[in-house]
Amino acid sequence: MNSQTAKRNKTVSSWTRYYFNVQKIIGYLSEDYQDVSL
Repeated sequence: MNSQTAKRNKTVSSWTRYYFNVQKIIGYLSEDYQDVSL
């Protein structure tokens, strides 16, 4: 495996982690909004 592939895999994994963190935050926010609306 060359360094270019390793670098790309690292970038993909960091973006995936970022995406899941955003989804988690959106989930928390939507739960808060549901509590407020109720």
